[in-house]
Amino acid sequence: MTSPNWDSVVTLAFAAEQACAAAQLLNNHAIARPDALRLCYEKYLSALLQHTHFLPAVITARLDRARVKYARAARAGISREDARILTSELMAILRMISPVLRPEAAA
Repeated sequence: MTSPNWDSVVTLAFAAEQACAAAQLLNNHAIARPDALRLCYEKYLSALLQHTHFLPAVITARLDRARVKYARAARAGISREDARILTSELMAILRMISPVLRPEAAA
């Protein structure tokens, strides 16, 4: 049995924590959706995007496209409908990430 690479384990745990925090923020109804999206991208997803080498290429590509789409919308001013769509798309990506970042995936 091989021992786990602890750097990888710690990085995966950090990435999982960031993805979870992002999902919780997006589901928080106490904060306006555009603000939740902004915080999500600035705080959590920027950190998650630094560790995409642990993610399948398809998820990395979707995260990157979502980031670009959000940045474009933010420059133009995010409407409620834009925020709803962007949130829905991002939650779908976060749901894809969850099984990849489970602790047993690192072992």
